[in-house]
Amino acid sequence: MSEVAFSAVALKGLLAWASLWFLLFVCWRPYRVDAFRQSLFNLRHELFMYAAQGEITFDDKAYRELRRRINGMLRFAHRVNFLRLSFSVLLNSISPNPLLTGPSEKWRKCLQNVPSGHVRDKLTNIHYRMGVLMVRHMLTGSLTLLLSLGIYVLALMIRRSVQRILEFITSTVPGLLHGLELLESEALEC
Repeated sequence: MSEVAFSAVALKGLLAWASLWFLLFVCWRPYRVDAFRQSLFNLRHELFMYAAQGEITFDDKAYRELRRRINGMLRFAHRVNFLRLSFSVLLNSISPNPLLTGPSEKWRKCLQNVPSGHVRDKLTNIHYRMGVLMVRHMLTGSLTLLLSLGIYVLALMIRRSVQRILEFITSTVPGLLHGLELLESEALEC
C-alpha cells in the first residue's frame, strides 16, 4: 500500500471516529437527558390530571411528596447514571446517611396515610414508573451496563432452556425416573 493510499485510509478512519464521537457525546447524550426529562414531565402531568379529576386533592401529602420527587428528578436528570448509583449504594452500605434514607421513609409514610387503596396503587404505580424511567436512562447511557445486561439475560435464557430440556428428558425417557429412584435408594443405604 502506497503512502498516499495509507494516508487516505487513516484519514477516513479518523473522520469515522470523530463522527462517532460527535454523535455519542455531542448529540446522543443531550438527547437522552432531554428524552428522560420529557418522560418525567409526562409522568408529572399524569399525576396532575389524576388530582384534577378529583381522585386525590392537590393538598394531599402523598400527592405533594410524589410531585416533589418527580420535580427533583427533573432537576437531577443530567446526573443520573450507573456509576453514581453504584457509588451511592456502596457509600450508603458502608456508612448509612439518614439524610438519604429519610425521604424514602417520608414517602412510605405519606403513602400509608392515603385512605383509598385505589389511589395508593395509582401513586405507587407512578412512582414505580419513574424508577423504570431512571433504569432505562442509565441503561442507554452506559455501554458497559448494556452489554453486561445483555450477557446476563442471554445466560439466564440459556440456563432456563437447559432446565426445560432436562425436565423434558426426565419426564419423557422411559424408565429414567425409576432408575433415578434406584440411585436414590442406593445413596440412602450407603
